[in-house]
Amino acid sequence: MTNLALVAVVAYLAGGIPTADWLAAAAGVDLRAGGSRNPGANNARRLGGWGLAAKVLAVEMAKGAAIVVAARSAAGDTAALVAGFAAVVGNLANPWRRLRGGQGLGISAGVTLAVWPVAFLPALALIGIAVRLLRRSAPATLITVAVYAAAAVGTQLVDGPTGWGVAPTAGLGWFGVFLAAALAPKQFRRLRSPT
Repeated sequence: MTNLALVAVVAYLAGGIPTADWLAAAAGVDLRAGGSRNPGANNARRLGGWGLAAKVLAVEMAKGAAIVVAARSAAGDTAALVAGFAAVVGNLANPWRRLRGGQGLGISAGVTLAVWPVAFLPALALIGIAVRLLRRSAPATLITVAVYAAAAVGTQLVDGPTGWGVAPTAGLGWFGVFLAAALAPKQFRRLRSPT
């Protein structure tokens, strides 16, 4: 248990490293001063264009995946799940920015790619289709995280495939539920906004 607590703390701090802010600043953009004021790829696109958005997304995904892979290498599958969740929470409630973080979507994509790779493309397709149909990213994200959580629980129950990811029995269902619960509040708040 002590090892998992240490993994969680380190992953939380690493997940909060403000890489999006740094990349934007290097491009002369302040993500927290314009647009939605969110330090994420969508706001990077608004304020700095598609190139900056792609860099932010790639780095956030790489950060999430690296945290999971490092935790798994050091302490096993359950630690990888704990680290992935803690990294997302670090992005949402950033310890380096007075708990003011992003929406956690970019880092969640990287975490998913490392934890449960077979779910990555279906989740990406689902959110893309939902955005196209609903013309809003917040409800599309809420639908996607709900389906993700349900699929994670189902995969754990039947010990389904995860590709090169963690064993479902390590707690994939709980991970999916906790991840959805962590990501949902900011999306519910965004339902009241026009973006």
